[in-house]
Amino acid sequence: MGTGAKVNGFDGAVVDGGVRDVNQLKNANFPVFSRSIVPSSTIGRVITLVQNIPVTCGGVMVYPGDIILGDADGVVVVPRAYAEEILRIAEETEEIERQQIADIKELKSIVKAVEKWARI
Repeated sequence: MGTGAKVNGFDGAVVDGGVRDVNQLKNANFPVFSRSIVPSSTIGRVITLVQNIPVTCGGVMVYPGDIILGDADGVVVVPRAYAEEILRIAEETEEIERQQIADIKELKSIVKAVEKWARI
């Protein structure tokens, strides 16, 4: 399924369930985020009924066109309408964290850096 998705233009997958063959998916450079790893295949149990419709995944509504980002920390859904605003906030947060890390190293104190930035 991962190979089929990749050759059909998918950049990755988010599965509200289990997946298998995680090493092959990794070697194929096809990122998949799932609830668990399972030994069973999908043969005879999964069919495509519809596409490009809103779905709920992990309790979050996902709409066609939403931006999905995932890494080792988890997955986030960014509604397309809010993409620019969320990017701006994320960049500001990243810069604050970069400065706070520098302060922790310089001050050799998490407590002092937290006091300075009023955030953990």
